[in-house]
Amino acid sequence: MNGVTSNNRTSLGTLSLAAAVILLVISPSISAQQSFEEWQAQQDAAFQSFISEEDAAFSEFLKTEWEQFEAFLESGFYAEPKLEAPPRTDAATRTGDRARVTLSRRPLEQNDAVVDDPLRPEQISVTFHGLQISLPVPEDISSLRLEAVSPDGFSDYWDAATTAGVADLAAALAAAAERRELNDYGTFQLVTLVAEHLFAREQDRAAATWYLMVKNGFDMRVAYSGATVALLLPSPNTLYSTAYFSIDDRRYYILRANGEPFRERMRWRTYAGDFPGSDREIRLELPDTLGIPSQTRREQLKFTYRGSDYRIEVPVNELLIEYLADYPY
Repeated sequence: MNGVTSNNRTSLGTLSLAAAVILLVISPSISAQQSFEEWQAQQDAAFQSFISEEDAAFSEFLKTEWEQFEAFLESGFYAEPKLEAPPRTDAATRTGDRARVTLSRRPLEQNDAVVDDPLRPEQISVTFHGLQISLPVPEDISSLRLEAVSPDGFSDYWDAATTAGVADLAAALAAAAERRELNDYGTFQLVTLVAEHLFAREQDRAAATWYLMVKNGFDMRVAYSGATVALLLPSPNTLYSTAYFSIDDRRYYILRANGEPFRERMRWRTYAGDFPGSDREIRLELPDTLGIPSQTRREQLKFTYRGSDYRIEVPVNELLIEYLADYPY
């Protein structure tokens, strides 16, 4: 398996090397009569030609025989016996002041839409944990389907998505995620939400999420078992109670189209290679700040301490709780 993977990555990587010199090889010099706009159009055409070659090579690669892997199940939470009674400290032994934590929020902007592309006026609007995000979508995206759950079927899907301009939607998603300071997994959540709005079938949602994440530089892959399609999420973090297998010492967790984990030890088929430049893992570490707006409610906490009853009112951000509730274990 390692040998096949190495050769595949080497052959696909040659196209990335070609990108560095393509403009020098095929671009003519700007003549006195040639306008800058004409020259720029030539460069754009040359770059699009290179992109098409990358996609065509990857599509052909997908037609090769996929390897079979048997999934393992990651164990559950580490459980340590709890203390029978909580520890106590006397007030006289305390030193210093308690640390003060200040929570700040960034106000929700009124206009959260991606700048419209005049050539692609159609829009989709989604609500992502309180954020209203509008994205331009290709006209023909509603007809995009995974016609067959097979290597040839995924190859045909890649060609169709590329022809339909789905890469433009991927770029808009990346811009929205960056503007909202979403981490890797937050970006994945946003992509699955958009796929859910665009497609009714789970197979189509999985295929669309795969394509969009790969086009955003992530090493996400697809796998199939019979007629079931799964997403393979590469992560250095541990996802508890989630099936996984390893390829080239990288662990891939097996998820459904909506991000829910598979917990069955099934056998899956997938490819052992990556799209040029799309080799990022999906990290789950939470950033210091999240671009999640604040929707606060007041919560009453009641408790009894040394014979006295106490009642404390604390603010709770409902949207942040909702966001963390969808986070993997």
